[in-house]
Amino acid sequence: MLRLLVRHPFTIRKSIGGFSKYLPNNKNIPLLNLTRTLKYAPIETNNKIEIGHKMTQVIEKHRQKHLQNKLENEKYSINFNQQSTRRLLIASSNPFFNHYTGQAYKNFSERNLASFGWRNRRSAGQYFTINAIRSHPSLIDSNKIRNEKGEMIEFEDLNINSNLINLVKQNLGMHQPTLIQYLSINQILQRETHNLIIAETGGGKTLTYALPIIECSIAIKKYLNESQLKRSLNQPICILIVPTRELAFQVYNTFNRLKNFEISQLATEEDKLYLNLLKNLNIVIDLHRAQIAAKEEISGEKLNSLNEVLFNPIDVLITLPGQLEDRLKNKYFNTAYLRQVVLDEADTLLDDSFSRTTLKCLSLLNLSLELPKVSPSLPEIKKIDDYQEELEENSRRRYELSLEFEKKLKDPSTQLLFVSATIPRDMKNILEDLIDCDNELKSINTNKTNRLMLHVPQKFIRTNGTKRPELLLEIVKKELDKKNTQRTMMVFTQKTKTAEYVHKYLKENNIESEILTKKLSNRQREQVVTKFFARQIRVLVCTDIASRGWDTIHVNHVINFEMPQFIADYLHRVGRVGRLNGHENGGGGGLVTNFIINRFEVDLVWNIEKSLRLGIELHNVNANIKRLYKYSYLNEKPVEEPREQIADKEIFNRKENEFSDEEDDNDDGIIETQNEIKSRSNQKLVEPTEAGTNEINDEKSSTKRSRRRRTSV
Repeated sequence: MLRLLVRHPFTIRKSIGGFSKYLPNNKNIPLLNLTRTLKYAPIETNNKIEIGHKMTQVIEKHRQKHLQNKLENEKYSINFNQQSTRRLLIASSNPFFNHYTGQAYKNFSERNLASFGWRNRRSAGQYFTINAIRSHPSLIDSNKIRNEKGEMIEFEDLNINSNLINLVKQNLGMHQPTLIQYLSINQILQRETHNLIIAETGGGKTLTYALPIIECSIAIKKYLNESQLKRSLNQPICILIVPTRELAFQVYNTFNRLKNFEISQLATEEDKLYLNLLKNLNIVIDLHRAQIAAKEEISGEKLNSLNEVLFNPIDVLITLPGQLEDRLKNKYFNTAYLRQVVLDEADTLLDDSFSRTTLKCLSLLNLSLELPKVSPSLPEIKKIDDYQEELEENSRRRYELSLEFEKKLKDPSTQLLFVSATIPRDMKNILEDLIDCDNELKSINTNKTNRLMLHVPQKFIRTNGTKRPELLLEIVKKELDKKNTQRTMMVFTQKTKTAEYVHKYLKENNIESEILTKKLSNRQREQVVTKFFARQIRVLVCTDIASRGWDTIHVNHVINFEMPQFIADYLHRVGRVGRLNGHENGGGGGLVTNFIINRFEVDLVWNIEKSLRLGIELHNVNANIKRLYKYSYLNEKPVEEPREQIADKEIFNRKENEFSDEEDDNDDGIIETQNEIKSRSNQKLVEPTEAGTNEINDEKSSTKRSRRRRTSV
């Protein structure tokens, strides 16, 4: 009634039948004319509908509110349509749910989502696409960030040796630093705090910590040579911990690519000294002997492994947490010259699967984590001629900073670096027993983390279990029919059984593919990875073991056959496409296709779509990280309990022992009563006397007491 009074006029649309005889002069009036008459000129009658005063106030209040909202919506729609810079961000199968950049919602709810009804199976067939509207977020915006001279940021603006900069440009093909490299490298070299480095996938995080590691190792070696000090073979300068063997081999290759050069005879003596130290940098990888053997057999290259005899001291050690724990338990390493410990993919190393081992390794290293408090200000510089000042400004500044860096390296403290694309919000709680996160840990991020990658188009398709394999086959065939043979696809699943099913299904439909799961042997796993990076595999079916850290610049399409359980894993899967150098190496922009079936997958899609429409960070980007138990892994001692709790435990144990003694005493009695009951049941039935009934009742009550006592204990 209220809705009709506020929004709609009163009309009669049903057939009037015999109502016409009650009209004046019994004239037959058409239905249309009658409705018009009733709408604009109602029949005059003495009957009146009276409404209370409060009801009229409520009606008027709702009417005014409705008119005000209507006017605001019209103004908003006019202003929104007048701006021609809006771009379509979310394109839905239902155009009503399309979303444009800059679009706002006054009363946002789940009904504004294109995937609102996807929990119902009848929504199968619906879809929406997130369009790519930006360039790679790791690129430096020259309109916002400039150096002191107002020019574009270059590697020369970072306090790195010019010889190392030339090697980065020649061997790695990078001519301009990324945003995270520009923000982090100078902070790491200052060695004032421990650093938490957070950046998007494909943003150059490996080089962000690799360059400072090289500078630190060379400075230590140079200092030892000048002081005529010797370092033992088991005294590393830096330890680099990674979660998977594939990532360990990738980082190992990155360091070796920077060492691949020839020293020119025209170089100065200072440059020759630096290049010699860099070329002789001892990069050692420590994995299981079978894993190293499989890698050497497939690649045909000899690795500098810790399983072999060492002739030079270890400068940089690349290892896994389990392997490092075994070495530390046997007291294999000496940390006298250990200056840096890096945790690559820190969110994985601190989750449920690695947290105990990782924290155990950090405790066994016995690190001195109090960094020296040296002022970052430079010493006074002597005046030189004006024409020399402009030419030697950069080199002079780098030289002074290198002196300051060498002073800080003389202190035997170790710097911790946590590197990842997603970091849990309870990171400080996990590391509270290790360092003071509020004062000693500095977070460096690009302010674009925990957000969706808007430089990669992503399509979400609501389907069901029976049509999903057919849809996958259709997409794979379309992708393989294209002329570009460099296009590679990755099909992700949540479980190993599903990956085996998808691999078998594609094979039955004459599509060549390979599978990568934890069930493969070391040799099979390494063979698949080598073929994949050599672009001999067009379709790779894998689980989340291939979702982190891989520099897959040749991957052009990622298909999530099963959505991951956590939003952090989804961000890492999306990061396999749209890499920073992907377009230059034939990878293209990339595409992500997601199949949505289960309800928890719909909840994940709601989280993604809501963050885009409201322009906020993704919710709960914590992977499967949980709070650790109250156990000090760093001190190898359980947390001491208060004396009151200890006294209560002693009393409880004493009572428990008393109950156990009573139980032992009553066991024989229980057996005797049961035997008596059995023997009496075999006898002939006789009418019991009063004394007999009392005896039976006493026996039953004793058995009930004993049973109750046993159950309570």
